Amino acid sequence: MKKKFLTAALSMVLCLGMSVTAFAAPSPTTATTPAISSTEANNAGSAIYASTSTSYKDSSETVKTNVQKLATAVASNSQAEIHTALADLGMNYSADAVVAVTDVQAPENFKAGQLVEFKVPGLKPGFTVANVKHLKSDGTVESIAIQYIDVNRGVAAGYFNSLSIVAAELQRASASHYHYWQEYTVAPTATTWGYTMHYCDCGEQYADNYVAPGTSTAAAAGKGATSPKTAESSLPMVMLFAAAAACGAAVCVKRRTNA
Repeated sequence: MKKKFLTAALSMVLCLGMSVTAFAAPSPTTATTPAISSTEANNAGSAIYASTSTSYKDSSETVKTNVQKLATAVASNSQAEIHTALADLGMNYSADAVVAVTDVQAPENFKAGQLVEFKVPGLKPGFTVANVKHLKSDGTVESIAIQYIDVNRGVAAGYFNSLSIVAAELQRASASHYHYWQEYTVAPTATTWGYTMHYCDCGEQYADNYVAPGTSTAAAAGKGATSPKTAESSLPMVMLFAAAAACGAAVCVKRRTNA
């Protein structure tokens, strides 16, 4: 009777273990060419057009006219028109490059030389950005060194002394690239998860060390938390395996005793 009970218990534990949902990593994108959605293009075009009376209000009439021409090209989502408009502003790219253009908005209390995140239309997992150029308010062009890229949020970051139009070439991330991982930490708030983001300049990244919403900074140090993606911790799985092992051991002892 005891042997049957132990066998039934072991079967139940194994069934429960099989019922626990497994979460696979997202599949890599199969696209080979980056694409900018019409919504992203319209939003970027509107922001660029508004720059004519803000960032470029003291520029020459030629620069203002070319900025408006660029805004129209971006809104139409035509790479050919975008390339022509950028060239008129001194921002040249190779003919086959897919270029994303955006207007970088000033964060609160912006200061010259500050690290600023900006949205890159079309930036998604599997892609990265390169050859980033900034059209300064005086109409001159400078190159921006990208400090990090977050493809999940579609943003990149660089140091700016002033904020206005930025163009960036979208490229497919190389599968043979050697990753140089860097990281930054996002602290939890009352309603959002905290985590550590590991990233490479190629655009690849992953997050770990999740900290639950409402956790204090002191408590977060060294404290594991449930993943926000699974809403489950690893503890139940460990308990299931431990229970299965214990039941298995009990069955073996019973068999030896009967022998």
